[in-house]
Amino acid sequence: MSAELEHQAYWAIKRLNLDPELVGKKRVNQLHELEEFRLHVYENAKLYMEKMKRWHDKHIVAQTFTPREKTGPTFLVNRQRVKHNFGVDLDCDREALELNDE
Repeated sequence: MSAELEHQAYWAIKRLNLDPELVGKKRVNQLHELEEFRLHVYENAKLYMEKMKRWHDKHIVAQTFTPREKTGPTFLVNRQRVKHNFGVDLDCDREALELNDE
């Protein structure tokens, strides 16, 4: 009985064309195609990013700033950062407040 079952399994595999070597080769080919597709996508994304960078860089207006230069009504250049400038030095307006435990 086991020989008959083995024979049926053999013919089922043969009918479905499940040759293990052929399936293995097909799987490897699919993996190679997938890897090739992934590399093309990566290359296209890299080219797109370079193109966008060139486009953005072309539209940047070059300006030079000196320290403490007014750049607008409410901004002041301070080293490399642009901060809010409210027209007064906020550090000198601070007061000491004494707290009592009563």
